[in-house]
Amino acid sequence: MKFLLEFTKKLIQSPSISPLDLDCQKIIRKILISLGFIVKTIDFSDTKNTLAWKIGMKNSKSFAFSCHTDVVHPGNYSLWKFPPFKASIEGNYLYGRGVVDMKGAISSMIFALKNFLKKNPFHNEEILFFITSDEESKARFGTKKIVEYLIRKKKKIHYCLIGEPSSKFFVGDQIRIGRRGSLNIKIFVYGAQKHVAYSNGFENPYHKSIFFLKNFLNQEKFNFQIIDIKKEKNISNTHPEKIIIFINIRYESKVSVPKIKEMIEKALKYYRIKYQIYLENSSKPFESKKGKFLNKVKNSIKKVQKFLPQINNSGGTSDGRFIRKLNCQIVELGLQNATIHQINERVRLDDLLSLSLIYEEILNNTVL
Repeated sequence: MKFLLEFTKKLIQSPSISPLDLDCQKIIRKILISLGFIVKTIDFSDTKNTLAWKIGMKNSKSFAFSCHTDVVHPGNYSLWKFPPFKASIEGNYLYGRGVVDMKGAISSMIFALKNFLKKNPFHNEEILFFITSDEESKARFGTKKIVEYLIRKKKKIHYCLIGEPSSKFFVGDQIRIGRRGSLNIKIFVYGAQKHVAYSNGFENPYHKSIFFLKNFLNQEKFNFQIIDIKKEKNISNTHPEKIIIFINIRYESKVSVPKIKEMIEKALKYYRIKYQIYLENSSKPFESKKGKFLNKVKNSIKKVQKFLPQINNSGGTSDGRFIRKLNCQIVELGLQNATIHQINERVRLDDLLSLSLIYEEILNNTVL
């Protein structure tokens, strides 16, 4: 447990705000090399990437851990209970930016691996690590590039475990085998610029948009979120001629982007709104194959935690959208996500150990 805690603190104390790595991967690579891994760097631009592998006795299957060392900005430092990169402990909690997403999971992976290899130095199957510093920002040069390299080399990956914080109340109570797509929409709504004292309301683009937007707030087919509403000029006592509405939609594969656009345009026309609409599909939905690996993960959680996990595809996007191109079975399993990207991000100390024990059991069931 001492190694697990100290290693987690060491990673947190590196302020690796995306896409910076600031030697996190150097620290991780040093340990992996000491455990017999071959390490290759696949860096692009300001992004650090590590591909590491350790062959087994048979190598009929390959299992990969996927993780990222970058973190989101901590925001206003003065609002934190402790400095966000100090890695402070209070009671049974470790505080720090990235402790949940996902430096705690990385430490649990490494601790699990050390324990597994100590007991099983002659394991049968190959173990790999995909590590990047470009997951939280644009994700252009991170895991995407590792996957492209593996495809060029025609490397077959069978199973991949991503350390994203999937859990809700207890470690392992929820896992993911896919993610929703993310669709960004920009709608220009046109009315007429008028003094508010002489406007009939229907010429006000804000008023014209209220009923249209309300129409989608409780939409069951997808998650509809208003991100921002802007106007070009601030003129006192006058409503604008044009506003811009920014929307994000999270959707599953059962509904298509053309269908979403059709529904939105139908509503705009119903409310007689003059508009222009632009869509950017930043990530497509995906769902991994339900196979042996999913059962191995579920059984590992049950053995350690004494319960079976729920399976869902909620949350934001992840690097699973790139890894899916390897045609492998994917499961996301990590710490509780209640405080990720928030002030005072924190994890219970015993949860780090629980996650490590689950990871070790997955290794037992997958590569032994």
